[in-house]
Amino acid sequence: MAKGSLTDDQGKFLGDFQTDGAGLAMIYFTPNLATNYFIEWTAVDGNIRKNSLPAAKLGSKASLIRRMIKPSSNYRPISIHNL
Repeated sequence: MAKGSLTDDQGKFLGDFQTDGAGLAMIYFTPNLATNYFIEWTAVDGNIRKNSLPAAKLGSKASLIRRMIKPSSNYRPISIHNL
């Protein structure tokens, strides 16, 4: 698992995150169109890395996560939409 933080281009701390077993993490914030954002994180090997996030764009975007759940003995797909 990796741990890290989200900052803006002024160095303002916006939140922490930690990845799950699949290497995914989620952090909520409202981006400003004129601001650049960065994540700084520590990988499992101990190296610290810094990545810029894609620029915010006006409008909405949905991301879709699809996973399987087991409701008794039958598997069925479910979808979770985040706006």
